[in-house]
Amino acid sequence: MEKENRLKNGLDLLYLAACALHDSVPDQKRMSGMDILGVMKEASRHSMNGITYLSVKKYLDCTPNTDGWIDADTLEKWKNSYTKIIKKTILFDMEREKILSFFEQNGIWYLPLKGIILQNFYPQLGMRQMADNDILFDGNYRAELKKYMLENGFKGGEGVGRIEAACHDTYLKAPFFNFEMHYSLHPATEKGIMLRNYYENIKDRLIKDDNNSYGYHMSDEDFYIYITTHAYKHYSHAGNGVRAFMDFYVYLLKKQNEMDFAYIESELTRLGMADFEKMMRALAFKLFSVPNHKNLLKFTAAEADFLAYHIHSGVYGTTGNAMKIKLDEISKGGKITFGVKFKYFMHRLIPGNDCYMMRYPLAYKHKILIPFVIIARFVQAVFTKPVALLREIRALHREK
Repeated sequence: MEKENRLKNGLDLLYLAACALHDSVPDQKRMSGMDILGVMKEASRHSMNGITYLSVKKYLDCTPNTDGWIDADTLEKWKNSYTKIIKKTILFDMEREKILSFFEQNGIWYLPLKGIILQNFYPQLGMRQMADNDILFDGNYRAELKKYMLENGFKGGEGVGRIEAACHDTYLKAPFFNFEMHYSLHPATEKGIMLRNYYENIKDRLIKDDNNSYGYHMSDEDFYIYITTHAYKHYSHAGNGVRAFMDFYVYLLKKQNEMDFAYIESELTRLGMADFEKMMRALAFKLFSVPNHKNLLKFTAAEADFLAYHIHSGVYGTTGNAMKIKLDEISKGGKITFGVKFKYFMHRLIPGNDCYMMRYPLAYKHKILIPFVIIARFVQAVFTKPVALLREIRALHREK
């Protein structure tokens, strides 16, 4: 029942987002049948609080006889969430400009990524919310950037001086600033090496901005390929939320008639992601081209499964999805036997090189430290996260 409710609430969430993108008044019959608290919860899981609040507000402003449809406290919480998104977006933009000015003053080339670009394709401020800002820059200047960031109140940058296989240094500052400063677009992990190699000489493919001295941008096609590879990375690891469909839609709506899809398909075929992109694009337009208040969208069976996976995943995926993907990898698509489960358990306790590379770089460099990492992981799981451990054990037991 919980899965069915989440699926319905997810579809209602997508409907509200479509209405907001088209500045349409939501249908009263559709709205009256919503579990509005459930939809609000899904909006939070998928980082879509702002765009759904705008749709709810338009419905209340333009539709008679809506008294009691949503209680005042819930509406106020939703409004406050939207207000915080606006404030956060503006302050992030201001803080980012300071960092980009530092690059300009010091002759360091840079490339804003992902949500920084995508937010400008949405019709209204606050529709596309972000947890962080990602910027690619000349990795030869990591130490100089770290000095600047620490002098300006940030903490972090632990990546400076660590193995080059990682791809970014993280900087945090209260109340909510989170900047991922990339010196590579992807890590050189076993799973990420293909994309690391694909983007190895990315600077040669960038286009110089007209309005600054050291800023760059991707071609429309390369940016679309990049957001596809990023979405696929999350999708194939632990799941990807429905906001990704919205990103695809707003970008394609403005760019698809200008893009060379033969080039896009050729590049994504090389990466093994062409079918994934076609599915994302097809569903993006089915979900958002027209607000479908009657729920009569015609999905194929494959599309329905693909969409349901995204709805259940939340914006950053789930531990359950990661478990299923790893079990399938261990079993090579076969039956989930006790032996497969035991191998999964040992993988969680004694992870592979990718985990050491990204989470325990010192142990990756000095293998003698690995036993201490294993002991620490065991102690942490048993004594600091026992509820999460029991939940994972139960979920593993249910797998067949």
